[in-house]
Amino acid sequence: MYIWVVLATFIAILYSFNLATRSDMREIYVEPQAEAIVSKVLLQHRAAENYARDLGFNSYYPGEVDFDILCQKNYLPYGLEGCNPSDISKINRRQEIHSRIYCLDKTSSGYSNSVTGCPGSPSCCSQSNAYNYVVTYACVPPKWRNIKTGKPNNDLLNALKNTVGVGVNIGYADFEEKTFLRVYDESSNGSVQDKYTMRLVGRETEWIGIPEYVVNDTTGGNESFNRMCVEALKDDEGNIVDPKVCSYCMVYITPI
Repeated sequence: MYIWVVLATFIAILYSFNLATRSDMREIYVEPQAEAIVSKVLLQHRAAENYARDLGFNSYYPGEVDFDILCQKNYLPYGLEGCNPSDISKINRRQEIHSRIYCLDKTSSGYSNSVTGCPGSPSCCSQSNAYNYVVTYACVPPKWRNIKTGKPNNDLLNALKNTVGVGVNIGYADFEEKTFLRVYDESSNGSVQDKYTMRLVGRETEWIGIPEYVVNDTTGGNESFNRMCVEALKDDEGNIVDPKVCSYCMVYITPI
């Protein structure tokens, strides 16, 4: 009797190898894992955005939004990874996700220049020609990239749709040049010819360029947008000294 039970179990195991996997396996298992990554970026970005809005453009300044401040002022939940003072993962989390405030000159092509006059009081971000952003960025983990193309795969893009929805400025940064006319002041008909070199690729149908000042920003060294998401560090002769930190970056951009 025991032999027959073992034999039947063995046959059942062999048969199971011929069964097709569930058609919705990616939706119920794989995509939720990607959604957890997206949620971390989303949570920190909205915390930084709320922090900046509460300060007001007279009081906030360009630069990194300190993770500790977001925790201490309860913009991030206490139980979040890194917010608990005894959590040794705090340093690692800081390296993973970065949020920065940018105050850019809206009359410059592709928002390629920042406003002048910082620091000062009131903040340079309150100037009439300032167009201000919160930008949050983090590396796309290798497991969420297509093996053949190296680009972020549909699991991550579906996770963006499921977590954030459609119509917001979130996606992964990729190179694509585009030039078009932008009117920055309708009352005076002021306009500028924008030229972009990078864009956000997500679920939006609208072409969303990443401000050129952000693309070229090296403030913060290896934690800067340029070094993490754009290019490798090179010497004067063009030789690569240090490779680009991320193969691809997930980026969330919001005007404030």
